[in-house]
This record gives sequence, structure tokens and C-alpha cells, in this order.
Amino acid sequence: MECLSTQTWLTHITTIIEWSVISFLFLSHNYFYKKKAITMKAQRNKTLLTFLMTFYATLSACCLHLFNNNTDLSWLTKSQEIFTLSSNISLIFIINH
Repeated sequence: MECLSTQTWLTHITTIIEWSVISFLFLSHNYFYKKKAITMKAQRNKTLLTFLMTFYATLSACCLHLFNNNTDLSWLTKSQEIFTLSSNISLIFIINH
């Protein structure tokens, strides 16, 4: 953990908190307004999946840094790349839909 500065850790932690709050608010909104059409439900599920992929990407980065960038955990870097790429592409499709 000592390989990162306090500012970097603060950025990572606030990103996780931010995505947690956004996902919670999104789920809360869906819970209270779930009487919408079925097509809206499919759109909400796609958006939630995108939120989760982004959240997993940030968790992968934090786990890697938590264990001092251990080379045995190099697969976390690849999983972070895949989750980030997938969520960014998903957001493009959601916004343009």
C-alpha cells in the first residue's frame, strides 16, 4: 500500500464511493418507479450492468494497489482493462439509444 500517495488513494476510494452511491440511487429510483413499460426495464438493466462493470474496474485497480502491485495479481490489470472498455462501449450505446 505504501507505493501510492495519499491523494491517489483518496481518488480511488472516492471513485468507489461515487459509483456505489450512483448504483444505489439508480436501484432506488427503479424500485419506486418500476411500473414503467417492459422496454424501460430492459434499458434500466443495461444501464445497471454498465454501472457494475465500471464499479468492478475500480475495485480491480484498488485490489491491485492494495497488494503493492504484486506480479501474481497481474490478471487484475487485464480484468480492469476489459471492464473499463466494456463499460465505456456500453455507455456509448446507452447514450445513443
